[in-house]
Amino acid sequence: MIIQRQAAEDALRRILTIYNQGIEDRIATLETDIKDEAYMSEWFNKHQGRYSVLVAEQNSLVVGWDSINSYSSRSAYNGVGDLSI
Repeated sequence: MIIQRQAAEDALRRILTIYNQGIEDRIATLETDIKDEAYMSEWFNKHQGRYSVLVAEQNSLVVGWDSINSYSSRSAYNGVGDLSI
């Protein structure tokens, strides 16, 4: 069974692994540079409140994640987000 929960810092290492796998495979993101733990920590800290991160767990192992991201810093887009899965 897969459960979904709010992400906590303890999930960052697994999120980083999954994210970097998508970068290496070139099928899951437009990113090209592998990310490190410092990057992921900063990314996570920007995803609080409205722009949060959820994880999917199976047998207590994070197997996926999703996040709502701020779409643009321009004032016309305040409150608009995009989804990463």
